[in-house]
Amino acid sequence: PNPRCTRAQVKEELLTPAELQAKQPVYESTFADYAEMIIQFGFVTMFVSAFPLAPFLALLNNLIEIRSDGFKLCAAHQRPVAKGAEDIGTWYNILEIMSTAAVITNAGIVAFTSDVFEEKSFRFRIWLFIFAEVRYSLPPCHPRSLIDRSYTQHIIVGLKFVVALIVPDIPEAVKIEYERQLYLKEKIMNGEESDLDEGGPPKV
Repeated sequence: PNPRCTRAQVKEELLTPAELQAKQPVYESTFADYAEMIIQFGFVTMFVSAFPLAPFLALLNNLIEIRSDGFKLCAAHQRPVAKGAEDIGTWYNILEIMSTAAVITNAGIVAFTSDVFEEKSFRFRIWLFIFAEVRYSLPPCHPRSLIDRSYTQHIIVGLKFVVALIVPDIPEAVKIEYERQLYLKEKIMNGEESDLDEGGPPKV
């Protein structure tokens, strides 16, 4: 130890990494971190038509947030106790509700506050909001100068559910690795030798 150090500093230098970490505050739960991301997701998706730059700013914020959260978990708190979880739980349902509500709120913003329909009557805007019946003119050179009854709200909601069905909840690589781990666990529990190649799937 440095002879100029105080008694507290010398004691700090003699502590092991585990003892130093034990003096850090406890990381209680992921609730606050999830809540922060959910609130950000809600603002970005539900009001994006009012502020189109929001997704880009959210991306920049999240790039910084990844590093700051990593520092918080690795250096500013005790090491969190690992807990198993099948998925993100109720947060998924909240995201589903928000993403559906975002279509409605953006339709309302476009219908009632957009300059595109400022010359239309309030009654027209009400029907526009309910049915998302978009009437807009294309350039005169276009063969179809008027597109009528484009039910964009229903189309967007439908596309959202189609994408949710197409994109798997668990990536294929993760599913294979999970099945491999279950296979190895079963072999170990039964006291059998594994017939797996290194890093490969089970032999058939």
